[in-house]
Amino acid sequence: MHDGKIYFCFGVGKQDDSRPSCIRVYDTDRRTITARYNVQEQVIYEPEDIVVKDGVMYVNTNTNAKKTSDLPCIFKLSLPKEKPVAENPLDEIRRDPERAGGVYYVTDLSHPVTPAPKGYTPFYINGYFRHGARQIDDEVTYPAIYGVLEKAHATNNLTDFGKALYERLEPFKKNVFYKEGDLTQIGYRQTREIGRRMVQNYPEVFEGHPYLKTNATNVLRVAATMQSVNSGILSLRPGLEWAEIDNSRSFLTTLNPYGNVCPGRSPLDKYILGKENSWYKKYRSYIDEKLDVDAFFRRLFIDVTQVESEYDKYDLIHRFWLMASLMQCLDRQVPIWDIFTEEEILAWAEIENYKYFAQKGPEPVSHGRSWGLASRTLRHLLDESAEDLVRKRHGINLNFGHDGVLMAILTNLQAGTWAREASNSKEALRSWKYWDIPMGANLQMIFYQSEGNPDVLVKFMLNEKDLRLPLEAVEASYYKWNEVYKFYIEHCDKVEKSLAETLKLSYEDF
Repeated sequence: MHDGKIYFCFGVGKQDDSRPSCIRVYDTDRRTITARYNVQEQVIYEPEDIVVKDGVMYVNTNTNAKKTSDLPCIFKLSLPKEKPVAENPLDEIRRDPERAGGVYYVTDLSHPVTPAPKGYTPFYINGYFRHGARQIDDEVTYPAIYGVLEKAHATNNLTDFGKALYERLEPFKKNVFYKEGDLTQIGYRQTREIGRRMVQNYPEVFEGHPYLKTNATNVLRVAATMQSVNSGILSLRPGLEWAEIDNSRSFLTTLNPYGNVCPGRSPLDKYILGKENSWYKKYRSYIDEKLDVDAFFRRLFIDVTQVESEYDKYDLIHRFWLMASLMQCLDRQVPIWDIFTEEEILAWAEIENYKYFAQKGPEPVSHGRSWGLASRTLRHLLDESAEDLVRKRHGINLNFGHDGVLMAILTNLQAGTWAREASNSKEALRSWKYWDIPMGANLQMIFYQSEGNPDVLVKFMLNEKDLRLPLEAVEASYYKWNEVYKFYIEHCDKVEKSLAETLKLSYEDF
């Protein structure tokens, strides 16, 4: 072990050329092998142990007394320089399989706070927060999964593997039925901790009599998340009082303009998220191209035609995928990733990533409407921050909503590669990784002020990690607020004009 890397060796050296002396380097941070070396010419005997010191590898060896009179010795090798590893985004899933769940991914969102520029202290926080870990948010998946398995069990139509799956899931039924879309206990805990960390990391924001406002969409799990974050804050500042706590459908125009019941939502935008447009046809083609759907069902059912007579097989396999993704969101889990092969898991991750990219990202077929609607959410965050600063408020003004909106906000921010266009699933994976918006994901804007400088600074954080913007920073990831506001309001104005123009297009253009 050296610098977070495990060096290990194998092979027998010159005793057998088919089993050469080799060294591998495993990076414990990245959880993957980052270097592979064939050292047959340098280590001619069987390598047993490695010590790394001062840039040198000392390889202790063993010899076979029956084959040679040579004595064991230690070979000294220069520590090879690691070659840069061109990482495939799917390697992240190989290291951490739960990432395959995408927006169901549950991970630690806490990160160290970067030091503020000298003389500056935080005084105000705005942001957009996705709800915490939840159940599957439709009324179809649980009845479909249990319905197909229970009927197949009753009619002796399950393979041995299918029986094993049924026996795992049947006792688990009470943990999911009638809980569609509910915030789970993991969701409550993770979002409560977000509130606590806000106080711990930025205590100045909550000093004295801060202005506290939190708004959420009309969805129950989102409102519950808002209250959970508030409870986390109150656990450390029990005397605080909120100026406003509210959740409403009326907030959808700014907090979720994609919502089915969003006031004033255009039929065109509903069509873009539907199944008749060109991106969905590509999505379906990827399922046919990358997955053997029939092979999946043959693992579970003896007579697949019985299943196909009652269910759309493409829809049903997706329900099984959702069920596998869900488990990490629950305290009581029945992991079922094993119903998919590794190749299928990686394929599903790529396919589902494309779906989110096409619905909320810069897929050219959407003519900018997929991500453009969230410019209204970004404008809302900017304008209410500007108003609070004009009113000389310190405190918080937090907004709670959904994963897709957060993805589209990042596209509007042009942060990282979020705004990079792509027209197929492989290209999309190089621009977006939808598991980067896990359960509890959030965008926070932390505002700083200084007694000796009139410029207000702001930093943006995605999941509590500093976010770089396409603007000149004052220092690290800290930007002048007036420059940020001007840049993005102008951007939102341009997008709004584009939305007005694309509204004139016909459905066939999408």
